Amino acid sequence: MGNLLKYLLLFFLIFSVTDLPAQDIFSFTGNRKKIEIPFQYKNNFILVKIKLNNFIPLTFIFDTGAEYTILAKKSFTDLLGVNYDREFKLIGADLKTTIVAHLAKNIDISLPGVKARSQNILVLDKNYFNFEEYAGVPVDGIIGSDIFRHFIVKIDYRSKKITLIDPGRSKKPRGYESYPINVKAGKPYLTNKIQLRDSVDISADFLIDTGAGLSLLLYTNTHPDFMLPTTTVTGNIGMGLGGFMKGYLGRIKKLHLDPFAFSDIITNFQEFPTATPDAAFVIQRDGIIGNGVLSRFTVMIDYNRSLLYLKPRKKYNRNFSYDRSGIVTIASGQRLNTYEIREIIPNSPADKAGLLPGDQLVKISGLPRLFMDLPSINKKLRGKVGKKIKVVVRRNGVRKVFHFQLKDLI
Repeated sequence: MGNLLKYLLLFFLIFSVTDLPAQDIFSFTGNRKKIEIPFQYKNNFILVKIKLNNFIPLTFIFDTGAEYTILAKKSFTDLLGVNYDREFKLIGADLKTTIVAHLAKNIDISLPGVKARSQNILVLDKNYFNFEEYAGVPVDGIIGSDIFRHFIVKIDYRSKKITLIDPGRSKKPRGYESYPINVKAGKPYLTNKIQLRDSVDISADFLIDTGAGLSLLLYTNTHPDFMLPTTTVTGNIGMGLGGFMKGYLGRIKKLHLDPFAFSDIITNFQEFPTATPDAAFVIQRDGIIGNGVLSRFTVMIDYNRSLLYLKPRKKYNRNFSYDRSGIVTIASGQRLNTYEIREIIPNSPADKAGLLPGDQLVKISGLPRLFMDLPSINKKLRGKVGKKIKVVVRRNGVRKVFHFQLKDLI
């Protein structure tokens, strides 16, 4: 499962934080009507550079699926001498772990050409996730919609730019299809049709979530017509804030974004625990549409007018590829340049070959450790069916060599 990272849901949070104090809105520097913010697109996540109090440079996820801005590492606000106002409890990505966060007030957040003064942000009591291990790059937190929902937000995945536009503009952009959305707690929801294993269209509510590296997620118990595909992979479907997401991975027959349609979409399936105290608050959706689908378009979200605009990119309807090895790899070490097998999928080619969790990767099919990074490793492991793979690992200090052939897992 070498490219499991591509389908991680980083910050799926369940909030009961409905009473944060009001704060100033982001404003452009100078007399501008729009501003472009460059981003990095790494492993299906949008990463932007910010500064806290014009002093500390950090990397944050740009997340339309989060209501609030969150700093994952409390040491940075401790360094700034921030006094914390109060404490909040959140539920993590595993839908079980209780996460403690503190409210930090009067924080200045700046991006190139944009500044927000006196912001309220949530600061995690401790680093509840090891995202760097799965991304291979440092990530310090997320920018939530409390910052940018006052603008029209354009995300151009090709040029890697976010454009924040003065909401006074009301013209429909050329070349885009428009879709009505519901904006709840600052997050965009789209009612849309899918087909599971048959040709029957099912209408469901989806969160439009740029903080989700997956393509599609469905909750197995929020919609009476949802069912698992005939072929699935069971176990950890991703790593998120607070723990692993348990569930299934498979493919559904079709996703409609009329006039666009996608077939054989890789889909995460997760059961929502109805016993969770905040369940009634959270079940406002049947699933999530993430960057695996959104990145096939140029995306615009007009929060004020409750409209989503999509403009297809070239080859937008290409196939959805997935790992064919059964290996989940993490990056470790001070420079995140040591690569270790975190998990092996039962009955996968890697499992049958004898590879084990904890094995440290030395070489994969001619790709030496010096040139390894997570994207290159994952690309190797989702190659063509039947491709022969040679993996060299170090196990308990001993160098070992394994051979297997790639095959479809889902």
